[in-house]
Amino acid sequence: MSPNRSTGATSTHRTDLYSLGVTLYQMVTGEKPFRGETPMDVLLKHMSEQAVPVRKLRPEIPEDLATSSSASWRRTPSCATSRPRSFAEDLAQILSGEKPQVLAAMEDAV
Repeated sequence: MSPNRSTGATSTHRTDLYSLGVTLYQMVTGEKPFRGETPMDVLLKHMSEQAVPVRKLRPEIPEDLATSSSASWRRTPSCATSRPRSFAEDLAQILSGEKPQVLAAMEDAV
């Protein structure tokens, strides 16, 4: 569950993208981004901590895929993938060997 759902906020496409991004993180790392004793512990970590970077867990993962797998669930909106189509396009670009748009946007934000 995305952190905003825990507060009773309305679900949007960004809620789904958050969940998809966490799932992709787990797929490429084999690890959950946060662990805790209870579901509430995990939720609080989602709201307040940064996950271990993908490449720290799996250095063999290409940088573009590592960045895209976490961009959709960043808490900073300017650094998050905001549209499902953008997320899908980024993944397609990675598969074809191109630089995904999310990297360009993140570079601009930094």
